[in-house]
Amino acid sequence: MGEKQKKDITGSKKSKNISQVNETEPFKKLEGKFYNALDHEIRRTMLRMIGKDGLCSFTQFKKTLKVSTGTLYHHLDVLKDLISQNKSRKYILTNLGKRALNFLVLNYESIEATNFEDQKLISNRFKSLLNLIPLKIMERIKEKPLIGWLITTLILILSFSLIIMGSIDSYFVFFLPYGNVFTVVPIFTRFLLGLKFIGSVVTTAFVTEFLCRFLFGKNDNTMKFLSVYTLGLSPTIIYLIIYNIFEIFIPLLVDS
Repeated sequence: MGEKQKKDITGSKKSKNISQVNETEPFKKLEGKFYNALDHEIRRTMLRMIGKDGLCSFTQFKKTLKVSTGTLYHHLDVLKDLISQNKSRKYILTNLGKRALNFLVLNYESIEATNFEDQKLISNRFKSLLNLIPLKIMERIKEKPLIGWLITTLILILSFSLIIMGSIDSYFVFFLPYGNVFTVVPIFTRFLLGLKFIGSVVTTAFVTEFLCRFLFGKNDNTMKFLSVYTLGLSPTIIYLIIYNIFEIFIPLLVDS
């Protein structure tokens, strides 16, 4: 093969490679714009809003997203390859925008399916425990908070009484006998142990409420929250009853 033919072949290969690079560069730029446009919750919401009715106005964006005009214009600028305006100045999806919306929908369904499978797995593992949750009582308390307060009072009185009977020193995680089960504990000390438990419950309730207000700005459900708070302590009563029975009949087991 002559030198001229070799140069021609080499030249054609180089030109072909350059052509391929030139063809991929616009795609890479478009791909970058595509993912950059989706890299913000506000922009994803804007695409979904347009996809819902086929178009959306600037006013609708502003009302739903609750952002400043400058912020909205910024996101519109980032989305300029995915959305455009029709003759009525309403925003519509471009072909790339339609693909982006489809991408969001498909990925959401995939994530939702994964989440559902995880929930199903958890549900199967803890189904027996979930059945113990007094959902009917919760619904009744939502309708009539007074029922919750009555149950709360009953749980606290029973717990207080059982702690006094068993001379139990309560902690946040577990209960321990005060001193030794064979030690005679004065009634005044037992009374203080009961008050300690009540104080712990009240303290944790108000700390939880304070954190909800501080972290989430929620302060409109305080009474409802407090009315159902001690429902989570209902298994404690069962525990305390068993504890007292064991202390009476098998004190060595309690002491160990």
